[in-house]
Amino acid sequence: AHGTIASTTSDTALHYQPTPRQLGGTTVQPHALQPQRTQHTTTTATTHFAFSRTRAHQEVCKHYNAKIKVAHWTEALRLLEKMRQKGFSPNVFNYNCAINRCARDGKWQCALDLLNEMRRCGLVPNEITYSSVINACAKGGECQRALNLLVEMRSHGLVPNVITYNSVINACAKGDECQR
Repeated sequence: AHGTIASTTSDTALHYQPTPRQLGGTTVQPHALQPQRTQHTTTTATTHFAFSRTRAHQEVCKHYNAKIKVAHWTEALRLLEKMRQKGFSPNVFNYNCAINRCARDGKWQCALDLLNEMRRCGLVPNEITYSSVINACAKGGECQRALNLLVEMRSHGLVPNVITYNSVINACAKGDECQR
């Protein structure tokens, strides 16, 4: 987590103050995440519970990331579903790991489906997400899809890196229909 935890007097709740983060080139102020100072022990307990729940969610996501990173792509998808069944929403890192597993086996359609699922869940794809999906398209010979994803990535203010461009070049080398 990015931020600081402060506890002052006994009548003040434990509160979390996240630091601003870069998201798509824009600094985001996470005001909605900051519990306010309270005078009631009930609210203090609720705030502490919410913070503990968030911490538990982060730990679960880390645990599943470790499993997804080494899993076969079908097992990676099963692990994402298992997270949901246990009441934990996968985060961007969980999706990135699963997309990467799909890319390794050239399952470009599955990688695209995961990208779309992320968006439906309200998660914002990052450079790693796009690079992994582009890589999956490259392995599947889907040149035009890889190029479209590159354009989309840049339109969201994300900067492609060497890996991204290499994947696009590989896609173009494999795809016969690509004219750019």
